[in-house]
Amino acid sequence: MKKRQSNQSHIKDLITRFLEENQIQKHIDVYEIKSHWHEIVGKMLSNHTTELSLREKILVVKLDSSTLRNEMLYRRESVIQAVNNHFGKKIIQDVLFM
Repeated sequence: MKKRQSNQSHIKDLITRFLEENQIQKHIDVYEIKSHWHEIVGKMLSNHTTELSLREKILVVKLDSSTLRNEMLYRRESVIQAVNNHFGKKIIQDVLFM
């Protein structure tokens, strides 16, 4: 009697491909970032964030303070690293503060 092959890895690959092709994964990533934003960047930056969106692996962060926006330009790399480290994968390549 032949052993039945497991389709578990194949199903995972199909779901991942489906999510990417239909741009569903992007929406899931944005939801996850929004849900954990206060944990990733801290209370102060989180309280001044008015909107988060993701465009082609660029996280767009709208802030209500121009002073904070200027300060965050110097901390851009640390935010990119914090987001990607939080999720254990490269979700974003850059961040744009507006």
